[in-house]
Amino acid sequence: MVEEFLFIGLFLVILTFGTIFLLTGLASETARRQRRLWFWLIPFALSQAMIIGAGELQRQLEKPTLDIVHHAFLGMQFAMAIYLVYMLKGARLLSVGLAIFSLIYAFYASLTAIMFEVFSGIDLLID
Repeated sequence: MVEEFLFIGLFLVILTFGTIFLLTGLASETARRQRRLWFWLIPFALSQAMIIGAGELQRQLEKPTLDIVHHAFLGMQFAMAIYLVYMLKGARLLSVGLAIFSLIYAFYASLTAIMFEVFSGIDLLID
């Protein structure tokens, strides 16, 4: 029971930090009118696609395949964050904040996808 509360607390901390960095980045982007920062929607969209794909493929992939998919996803998100911070030279500070949000959200999406694969919808309703 305590482990479940700690796990939920971890998710809330992750989402809170992510939201803080997102709001900071968006407020700064609006104030400075940095249109190039809209590229940060790409990692967000890929994280959403990861969650949707996991929901559609519940329990259809084996564990070694799942590990490869999750590690590749997180590696791709990390590489994309580094590239976008490098590419957006005039807005590096803002990009770093959005990169932190992007990586936190990718981690959250990956954990959510793992939960989709471990539990089916009926298992969640029973517990």
